[in-house]
Amino acid sequence: MTARAVLGLDAGGTSTRCLVADRDGVVLGHGRAGGGNPVSRPPAEAAAQIRAAVAQALEAAPGVDVGAAVFGVAGFAEDPAAALVLQDSLAGLGLHCPLQVRGDAEIAFAAGTPAPDGTALIAGTGAAASRIEAGREVRAADGWGWLLGDEGSGFWIGREAVRTALRHDRPPHGPLVAGVLAALGHPVGRAGLIYRVHESPPVALARLAPVVLEAAAAGDALAADVLARAADLLVAAVETVRRPDERTPVVLAGGIAGTVLVGDRVTERVGRRWPDAELRRVTSSEAGAAWLAARSIWPELGTDVHTRLCRPAALT
Repeated sequence: MTARAVLGLDAGGTSTRCLVADRDGVVLGHGRAGGGNPVSRPPAEAAAQIRAAVAQALEAAPGVDVGAAVFGVAGFAEDPAAALVLQDSLAGLGLHCPLQVRGDAEIAFAAGTPAPDGTALIAGTGAAASRIEAGREVRAADGWGWLLGDEGSGFWIGREAVRTALRHDRPPHGPLVAGVLAALGHPVGRAGLIYRVHESPPVALARLAPVVLEAAAAGDALAADVLARAADLLVAAVETVRRPDERTPVVLAGGIAGTVLVGDRVTERVGRRWPDAELRRVTSSEAGAAWLAARSIWPELGTDVHTRLCRPAALT
């Protein structure tokens, strides 16, 4: 191994993404696998997906010496036992550098801005808003997982879609109910729908979020109501962790945050509430993890490297 590099990883409920980058912020290799969040699936299964993504990224960047690695994984960061499962799963991959496990909000925020303080809103399979100070999460709203919270998330939207279908099960069906039934294999009656949902892992409900988005775009009032309520919940989470007079950046991350019918609505309302805040949207939280890893061994790196590596989209 010759070239020194860093590794960053983001483990979400639906997918795990990893990248290897050099000192200049040039990406050398990518890796992708299934959901690696131990809140939404067993820790051993989540760790196996993380290992697969890391192995793929390292294979795409042969001959590099990884000097630092940051993994953004909600759950592993808080649970020492789960962290040991993660460490064991990486054995044999050739990672001999320090491994730092950070919360997903911290790496999402780092992907959006090099600023030390601000607010991160994650709306993907799960959902949470976080107050960031000196690069660390100091306060959070939600992020409790599918069983206890994640309100406004892809999972929440999917679950609300099924609930709506159960309340409006008699034909003729509008786009939302018809879409839900089609996505679930056309179960017969309420009992069939309930059974079909419960025979799959709970996190699978997040796959219905695109059905709701498509139905709302087609003019379905029931779908539009679900998405409006999702946006309300996400904005309320931001309001919980952010002071009314703040001017620090707000970073939005996750698939739901990137949609027109939810993400743009949230952005518009946050922009009106905090008109002096810079709003950023990120699609690659793993790049934020890589940035944190790079700063840990090259603290002199400037914002040009951050821009090249993370490429956050300005919303204001």
